Amino acid sequence: MDMTMNPDTDGVPFVAIGEEELGGPLGKTVRCERCGKRHAVENSNGGKRWSYATSGWIDVQAGLLQFYKCGEGLFLVGINGREIKYEL
Repeated sequence: MDMTMNPDTDGVPFVAIGEEELGGPLGKTVRCERCGKRHAVENSNGGKRWSYATSGWIDVQAGLLQFYKCGEGLFLVGINGREIKYEL
């Protein structure tokens, strides 16, 4: 495995989520674990992202990641329209 770091992305957070950690389809809103209110689910924009697997830039489709905003926070809740099953 090539562990070469890209100076443009060094220090960028990384998360790995397996198929078994994805649930059913996401709705248009989710209940916030932080404040208890419901927040609208938003989709990510597309664009270029660095891939350590290919050691190059790849195109990422719009809407691949779903998140919601609460206060100043941004919380990841879905991938490709499927809920991430968090265990608290």
